[in-house]
Amino acid sequence: MTVDEAVKGEVLAESELGGRRMIATDDTNSRSCVVVIELPPGVITLQVGWTPNPSESIKDAASAVEACEYATGYAEGLAPAFPDRLG
Repeated sequence: MTVDEAVKGEVLAESELGGRRMIATDDTNSRSCVVVIELPPGVITLQVGWTPNPSESIKDAASAVEACEYATGYAEGLAPAFPDRLG
């Protein structure tokens, strides 16, 4: 699967992470941001949900943009542990 095949929803950002293509998308059907990172021969995806009415006691993402900020941050933190290839 390629990054383009894995992308569902509106693309909010496209960048590179450690020389790999990364796309952040808004999946409005599931109220989540999905970050797709190229890792041949496939992809790694990270998904962070959001809620339009976040709880005051729990720090929830209140929008797709905020969820994508979290998901992108997680991807950046995990990137050093990514293998050179999947499989």
